[in-house]
This record gives sequence, C-alpha cells and structure tokens, in this order.
Amino acid sequence: AEDQLENLSLNYLRAKGRAAEREGLGQLQLDVLVQSMQVPQRAKEAYEALDAKTKSQSDGFAAGVNHYIDQNQGQIADWIEPIEPQDMLGFAMYIDTMFAMGHSRRDLEGAGVKLSAHVPQANLGEQFGSNHFAVSPKRSASGACLLSMDPHLRLSGFFRWYEMHVVGPEINAMGACFFGSPYVSMGRTEETAWCMTVNGPDLGDVFTFEVKPDDPTQYKGVDGWKKFDTSLNTFKVKTENGVVERSFPAMRTEVGPVVTVKDGVAYVFALPISSDTSRASQLYNMMKAKTMDQFREATKPLGLVMFNILYADKHGDIFWISNGRVPKRDQRI
Repeated sequence: AEDQLENLSLNYLRAKGRAAEREGLGQLQLDVLVQSMQVPQRAKEAYEALDAKTKSQSDGFAAGVNHYIDQNQGQIADWIEPIEPQDMLGFAMYIDTMFAMGHSRRDLEGAGVKLSAHVPQANLGEQFGSNHFAVSPKRSASGACLLSMDPHLRLSGFFRWYEMHVVGPEINAMGACFFGSPYVSMGRTEETAWCMTVNGPDLGDVFTFEVKPDDPTQYKGVDGWKKFDTSLNTFKVKTENGVVERSFPAMRTEVGPVVTVKDGVAYVFALPISSDTSRASQLYNMMKAKTMDQFREATKPLGLVMFNILYADKHGDIFWISNGRVPKRDQRI
C-alpha cells in the first residue's frame, strides 16, 4: 500500500468489472466481459470456501491495506476505497480470465464473428512471450544449480511486476508478483527458485447455441430448449464530461455468457474459471516448499490456469512442467 496503492486499487477495480470508472471507455468491453464471466460473484464464493489458514492470510492482507488507507485519508486519491479480503481472489481470477479469454476470442474471430457491436472493442489478442532456463549442477561451472527467469511483460497495465519479499514463520521468499497479490508468483527462497512462462494449452472455447426463432429468450441446449439467464448490468464510465452510466443486457447459458448473437445463433465463451480456492494456497505452498517433492506436491491442485513452471533448488534438482487446467470438453455440445 505504501508503494503502489493506486495500482493495487486499480487492479481490484479491473477484477470487479469497474475499470472504466477510472480508465474510461477503452476499458468498458473488458468490464462487460468480466462481469458476464461473474468474476466478482465467484470471488465471494471462493473466499467463503477458503480453509481457515488461507482465509486468515486474506483477512490480514486486507486489514493491512485498509489500515494504510485509514491512516492516510486526505493524502491519497479520493477514488480509492477500502478493500475486501475476496478482492485478492477476484484479481487472481481476473488474471486467469485475461489469459484464457484470448483463446475464446481467437476461436470467435476464426469463425468470422465479432463481439457485440454495442460494446466498444478492446484489444484482447495481445501476444505474450517469455523464456527461462535451468542448469543442473552437473553442467554448471560453479557446481551449483542455476535458474534464469525472463518473463517478457509490459511496463504498464495490470501485467506490471512488483518486487516483493515475504517473511513469516514458515517462509522467506523473494521475487515478483502483480500489484495486489499477497504471494510471490515467481522467485526464490533459501532453498528453491522457480519461474513461470506462457505456454499454449487450449483453455477457452466458443460454443454456439440455436436461438428459438419464435422466442429469443430461449436457446437449444443439450437437453432441449432452455431459458437464457438474463440481467441488465450498469457500468460507470469516465468521460471528458465526467462519469456517466451505461447499461447493457447480459445473457448466460449453461456453459457461459453470450458474447454476441448473429443470424439466430448465440455465441458463448466457455472458460475453465470457477470459484476454485486452490490458487492462493498453492502459491503459498510453493513459497513454503524446501524440496522438489514438496514443490511438485504444491502444484497438484492446478490452482494456476496455465503457464510453464520451471524449478531448481540447492539440492541439485531441476524440473519443468507444462501446466494447464485444460477443460474436459462435453462432446454432446
């Protein structure tokens, strides 16, 4: 909070589908998609399902940030509001959604279909690249393990890295995270080091559903005609003339939100994003691990939706995993 309160607060607004309040019309499409993916609701569900230890960590992190906000009223930006413990979980889901949604967008564009015309277009097709390597003691001049991490990410936006050092009864970890994460995403301890780079699992899909010709409130699902879940979402948007409100209808199916309707067909984004609670505890356990076996065990919950994970430690062990929460496709759809 002392270093990056505005960036932390902005990331949490993004994860709530409220970025346009601060960043203007260019973020409205992402806000619409984030809310249609129900990221804020899922964050609340995930927080309620946390184990006692992880919930305590989330509560403590939020309490620390809010203490700083309370003690510095009048010196911080007037738009900054107190955070809630579930905000960290929502931001983690937002990160996963941003990476996985690019796969759905690619499939949609491959079908020659664009997102709804009433929503301003945003650049969701950003290209990412990164590299890392590990050297075993058998191949290094020093006789020690070497690990090089080089994630190629922007110097602006939510992809910016923050250097952090976390010390506690079980951990002493130094590395980097995105603004708003309580945990080291990639870094090192006295025993271990690890890094992540982008990989290519096919996470997101686009499903098509026939809209009932005589009743556009229904679609043809696996088991016959079903009603769309509908709502009207209102967004605040920063403009040159102040903040204005804009509302958009939202429809959902059994597999995800409708992103556009064309020629009687509803196009739906399906992503492997749920109210899963394992991401926070997985990152903590990765920081806590002292051996390769402990680190591998920490990765098993698939709390991270994707990414290569590379590891090295002082014992001379190295390994690599192409990690991904690849969905099991329902072949009936």
